[in-house]
Amino acid sequence: MSEGPGQRTADRSGIEHGLMAKQTYQPKKRARKREHGFLAR
Repeated sequence: MSEGPGQRTADRSGIEHGLMAKQTYQPKKRARKREHGFLAR
């Protein structure tokens, strides 16, 4: 029974970590591109 909840929490933590990493990576890339565009203009 402990294996079920344990795996569930691990899966949830992995998904959350992946989402957080993707969100932090995407905005940073977008912000950088926007800054470059502003500087280039």
